Amino acid sequence: MYQASDIAFCASVIKPESDNELNLLCFVHFRTISAQSEYRAR
Repeated sequence: MYQASDIAFCASVIKPESDNELNLLCFVHFRTISAQSEYRAR
């Protein structure tokens, strides 16, 4: 499970103008979380 601090950290790191590795990692991380949440909700 993820922590609120993870969300805050990724939100502070992800900037639209930059596409660094951390952005990608956070994007994948949150895509995984949302996919798991949707799966549980069914």
